[in-house]
Formats: sequence, structure tokens, C-alpha cells
Amino acid sequence: MSDPIYIGERILRAAEASGFQECAVLLTSTDRSMVKIANSQPSVVQSWRAYNASIYVARGERIAQASFDTWDLDEISRRISMLSGSIDQLERSMLYAPLPDPDPRAQPLSKAFDDKIEKLMEDPRDVVDMMINRAIEEGVERIAGILDLGINVRCLVTSKGFKACEKRSFIDAHLRSFKGEGSGHWGYGSRFYDPKEIEEVAIKSAEYARLSASQRSIEPGKYDVILSPMVFGELLDSIIRGFTGFSYLVGTTFLVNRKLGDRIASEALTIKDSPHREDMMGSTGFDDEGISTREVPLVERGIFRSLLHNSKTARAMGVESTGNAGWIMPRPWNICVEPGDRGDEELIRDLRRGLIATNNWYTRYHNFVEGIFSTVLRDAILIVDNGEIVGASRRMRIADTVNNLLTNIEALGKKLYKVKWWEITTPVESPYILVRGVRISR
Repeated sequence: MSDPIYIGERILRAAEASGFQECAVLLTSTDRSMVKIANSQPSVVQSWRAYNASIYVARGERIAQASFDTWDLDEISRRISMLSGSIDQLERSMLYAPLPDPDPRAQPLSKAFDDKIEKLMEDPRDVVDMMINRAIEEGVERIAGILDLGINVRCLVTSKGFKACEKRSFIDAHLRSFKGEGSGHWGYGSRFYDPKEIEEVAIKSAEYARLSASQRSIEPGKYDVILSPMVFGELLDSIIRGFTGFSYLVGTTFLVNRKLGDRIASEALTIKDSPHREDMMGSTGFDDEGISTREVPLVERGIFRSLLHNSKTARAMGVESTGNAGWIMPRPWNICVEPGDRGDEELIRDLRRGLIATNNWYTRYHNFVEGIFSTVLRDAILIVDNGEIVGASRRMRIADTVNNLLTNIEALGKKLYKVKWWEITTPVESPYILVRGVRISR
């Protein structure tokens, strides 16, 4: 396959020849090896290379975006020509802003690649065997899961003259363990291979399966709850999308009636978007407009500090881009929660009586502005009495508001976990979190 910068420049010329005044091209190639685990043994081993080309085009303040699972120039040029024939039928964008000039501070990250992952991709069997054996040693009956390894090259070329590429590695492992009625799940994602972190995926999934092997029903109501990093990470994935300038401008966020400097969460909570954390899977040195990324404080000790912006939302709100483009919507890169001062066991003692939610999925919003949501608690829901785990509940759900969740945080653990699986699309680093008075329903 040809040099991606060369491909990108050819696509730019095709867009200009079709009459577009602006164009940006984002090219990615991904080499990937994935092992699927079923019934405690590797079931499918796949390796493949994938290409993707995304384009942004603008003419007369009308904008469009398209993506293709190919770098084939003839195919992409044909689609650009079709796009040129239809874009004039669109309304002028209310959020139009010109693509920015190249940002001299926007440099690729140089340490987001781990050659150990490249070697593991050739033969990941030892890692998979370790995951399986470690979980079985912990006393579970069977396990299932995925080990996903890859090398990704991301290149951006814009009509304003920006051109750069980043080469990154990634490892994503998640495992479900089963014992009796119980199951446990844990997921981890990073740009670097750390065998201790992968082993912890097996240990924690097995521990939760063991602890929930026998289950009983509990009554709906308000409970004090410890949210595991898996649960708080999944919830943050949707909550942080409410921190984009786009959500704020169109009014689809619980922040719509808030302003910078307002208290929106417990004083214990601080959240940042940290794109330069090279060990996390979302790390990058430049955004999709060629602007330098930087750490953005979103919540500092409970105070609303910033929204995430691309050039369009920044222009509409009279501020500077935060380096979070997204051509249409800004986006977070890595969500990082600052640690607290409690050990994980100490949090359980502080909880005294309540629940530990270890995993969740299917988070849905009934009202974005009021932040009303529900999420299904999955796998182990542990019952705590007198500061000790005494059993497990059958499946329940959290049905509450973002405001209640964030303002009722009492304490955070001091150990941080990098969590990632398919329900957590943006990489998150979070501790366990103790929240008082969470509404639990069936």
C-alpha cells in the first residue's frame, strides 16, 4: 500500500477538482490480532489489516463528512464527485468555521508504541493461556473473553497544509468468568503490554464470579453503592459527551443550564481529558483538524471548568479550540479521574451497608437535559452489610440522574484502573467510587 500522506494529498486534489473549497483527510491502517476465548479455551484466532479513509469537505459554508473502508483512490474520487453533486442541496451549517491553519505545536506523540505488542501479535498463545489458567486457578468453572492486539497508523492531511502521522500500539483484554449462578467481568486497555495488568483481568473477573455464585433478590430502593471503575467508566463515557461544545449548543446535556465555575459534582471529584497519556488507548498529539491536543480539566473538585471544543463550537462560543476535533462534534480522548485516599477494602468498610456494582451495560437516557438515565447492572452485584461482602443480588438496574450521581460521591479509591471494553468507547482511568443514595430498580 502506498504512503498514506501521498494518498491523502491525492484525495485532497480530487476534492479540489470537484469544486470543494476545503478538505481534510484522515487515513488509518490497523494491523490486528484477536483471540476469542470460549468454554475456557481459545476458539477463534484472527489476524487482519484494515484500511479506513474519512473525508471532510466544505463549499459555501455547507459541510459534509464521509468514511470508506478502503484507500482505493478511484473509489474515493468517484464518491467525492457524487458528494459534490449533492452538497449544494444542504443548508449552510449554523456551526461552520474554516479549517484552522496548521498548528506548529501539533506534533505526533513519540512514545505511544510498544514493540512488545508487535511481537505478541505473532503468537499470543502464552498470554491467552495465562489468562485462562489464572482464572481457573481462582476457582471458577469456565471463562470467555477476548484478547485484542494491534498496531495503528493514523495520518491527517488538510487543505490548509497540515500533514502528520502517528504510529500507536494497543492491547485490549476482557474476560467473563462463571461459577454457579454467578459471573464476573473485567476489562483493560492500554497502548503498552503489562503482564500484571492482564493477570489482574483474570483475577478480578474470577473473584467477582466466586463472590456472586449464590444470589438472592433484593427490594428496589435507595442504596449506598460502590461503583467499580468498569461501571463509573461506562457512565462517564456518556456523561463526558455532555461536556462537548456541540451538546451544550444544541441543548442535549445536563450542563445546558450551568456555566463555567458552577458546582456540578462532589468536591471529591476531579475529571480531566488527558490526550498526552501515552499509556492510554486514546492518546494523540493532534486532533482531526490538526490542532495540538492538551490536557483539559473538565471538573475540578466538583467545579465545572471547561467544555471540549473543535474550531466550530469554539467559534460559536467565542473561545479557542481545546484540540478535541471531531469534524462535526468535539470528542474526548482519554477520560482520567483523579484518585482519592481510600484503599479498595477501606471503601467497603466505609460503605457499611449497601451494594457494589461491578459491571453494567445498556445505559440509556430518558431526558438528556435533566440527566435522567438507567443502566442495567450486569454480572456480580455484591451485597455489603456491616462493612463486609455477605452475598450477591440478582440483576438490578440503576435508575437515577447524573446530578444525583455526581453530587452524592463521598469517597474515591486511591488505586486507578484503566478500563476498556466495547461498552466503554473512550478509554477511562478511574478508581472505585462510593456514592450515597443511589436509586436502584428492577
